[in-house]
Amino acid sequence: MRLVFLMGFLGLVVTPSASSPPEAYFSGRDHIDQKLISLIDQSRGQMEMALYEFSSRPLAQALERAGDRGIQMRLVLDPHIAEEKKTVGHLETIHGLTLRYSGSRQGEKGHMHHKFLIVDGQTLVTGSYNWTAGAEYVNYEDILIENDQRVIHGYEQEFEKLWSAGDTVPLHALSHRFTFGHGTPKKHTKRHSHRRYKKP
Repeated sequence: MRLVFLMGFLGLVVTPSASSPPEAYFSGRDHIDQKLISLIDQSRGQMEMALYEFSSRPLAQALERAGDRGIQMRLVLDPHIAEEKKTVGHLETIHGLTLRYSGSRQGEKGHMHHKFLIVDGQTLVTGSYNWTAGAEYVNYEDILIENDQRVIHGYEQEFEKLWSAGDTVPLHALSHRFTFGHGTPKKHTKRHSHRRYKKP
């Protein structure tokens, strides 16, 4: 009681945090892909994604719907996985999407191993879950859904660092090079070496 009186006397106002506790989901029981699709379908302005591997057709279709609604999307992928495993296809049909490759902190020796999504600057999804059929149906994986702005701000800063260091990939350059599959992506017979794209 004395504390409340003193705070009122000093003009101090304490407001509770508006953020709710993070939600944890696990593959094999929680249908993580549907959680992600629901968040993507509810997006109203913009999305940022940093993904190590991306070959999920349902998630690609959700991005396509977002693009049709006018959502602006930025996607960072690891270049080695994207080209070696041929996991990025039909992205050229997604309106409002800009793609960059951003690799290791140590030249060619490492990977961009993040797996996170930021929706409208209000919701963060992060965890071990790659956007693949293997993550959904085979592996043990997890995600956390978080709306604490302090946490989200840290991820926004990390994304901007990746974006600044990355190389823009023209989406039309992906045409006829990769295709999505429900699980393992199909490979074309013609091989393509890794290419570096300069920022515009």
